[in-house]
Amino acid sequence: MTSGNSGITLIELMVVIAVLGIITVVAVPAYNNYIKTARISVIKDTMQSIYLFQEERRMDRGEYVSGKYDPAAPDTGLAAALGWRPDTGSSMITFDVVCDIIGESPPECARGSGFTITGTHPEEVDPVERTFP
Repeated sequence: MTSGNSGITLIELMVVIAVLGIITVVAVPAYNNYIKTARISVIKDTMQSIYLFQEERRMDRGEYVSGKYDPAAPDTGLAAALGWRPDTGSSMITFDVVCDIIGESPPECARGSGFTITGTHPEEVDPVERTFP
């Protein structure tokens, strides 16, 4: 009778490690791309929310408003001017709204002026920018 070994060989272990390495090389960049796409989607969604609040303000007062939303001071700037509060997905993102034409009493934009919103996530290199009418 022969007795068999129940362990694994060094070759089998190396093959398993090589397969895990290949999976990691493919999965990590895909995951990082997924995270970046999700962050950009949150920024764009929040920009649309700011735009809707800006439109409501324009309907009430006749002009848009410029300002900045800083998560470190969430109740000042843009949040105070519009009465807007971002959802929890935007808790690290800074938004800056700049008027195309500054009005007579800043931070209000001139009547008929549009505005640009820039959203910046601290872990992303490129800010997202969008111009509205």
